[in-house]
Amino acid sequence: MFESALLKLTSKKTLKDNVFLLEYSIPKKIEFLPGQFVIVQIRDNLKRAYSIFDASEKSIKFLIDTSPKGEASKYFDSCEIGSKVSISGPFGNFILKDSKREKVFVATGTGIAPLFSMIKKEKEKNPKNKIRVFWGTRFIKDDYLDEIFSEIDNIKLTVCLSREESNEIQKYNTGFKKYKKGYITKALDESNLDFENLEFYICGRKEIVNDVVEVLSKKSARYVYFEKY
Repeated sequence: MFESALLKLTSKKTLKDNVFLLEYSIPKKIEFLPGQFVIVQIRDNLKRAYSIFDASEKSIKFLIDTSPKGEASKYFDSCEIGSKVSISGPFGNFILKDSKREKVFVATGTGIAPLFSMIKKEKEKNPKNKIRVFWGTRFIKDDYLDEIFSEIDNIKLTVCLSREESNEIQKYNTGFKKYKKGYITKALDESNLDFENLEFYICGRKEIVNDVVEVLSKKSARYVYFEKY
């Protein structure tokens, strides 16, 4: 375990309204398993758990949604380059399994954060495997997946738009990304995946994760792993 460290903010990238990709410098490399999280101590009486989006020898990244507008959200909305936080960890058992099976990653919003590190690791371990991602957001304008998956190839993205009213979303489809109206559960239910032989990794709010697990159960999926927040 990397007991604790003081981090300094070196990059703050706005992906969409209220969604930031934050990069902090670290004093030494963090040994973590893809999918794990750390506790971020903002000040003495304010700390939150955040999944590790990515990490290298000298930095660690977090994908943070500040739309809840709590104390932590307000801090990350206004934090500036050079500001510091401390972390402890990593923690968590929601990790990528060591297998050759192809994998499907399912998330809503910033639930994609722990899955990104898993996907990156899977590409290193099984580069020929197809990777499928089902991701949920409300409107097409909220989509920021191109920004975070720009350097990962052989990946198929399905973006599920729960509140989109436009009937012209298909014109935005690309070779690696397709848009669908409705919830993730609908997209999964209508897909022709080999549910029994794929591994599924799910991250999102409790209600959504429960609904996805129920669909997968009905489809006889055998390898299902999830994290609720």
